Amino acid sequence: MMDRELVLKKLREKIERLKNEKAQKEGARDAILDSIKKDFGVKDINEAYKKLEEMREQIEIKKERETELLNIAEEKLEGYR
Repeated sequence: MMDRELVLKKLREKIERLKNEKAQKEGARDAILDSIKKDFGVKDINEAYKKLEEMREQIEIKKERETELLNIAEEKLEGYR
C-alpha cells in the first residue's frame, strides 16, 4: 500500500512540475508573439509567416538586382582598361 501511495505522490508531483513547465513555455511563447506583433506590425503568427516570406522574396530580388548592377559596373570598368 505504501508503494502505491508513493507512486501516486510522485505522479502528482510530476504532473504539477509539467503544468508549471507548460505555463512557463506558454508565457515565453506569448512574449515572443507580442514582440513579433509589435516589431513587424502583424496580428498573428500566420501573418508573421506571410510577412517573412515576403521579406525573403524581397531579399532575393535585391540580391539579383545587386548582381546585375555589379555585372554592369564590371563591364563598364572593362572598357577603361
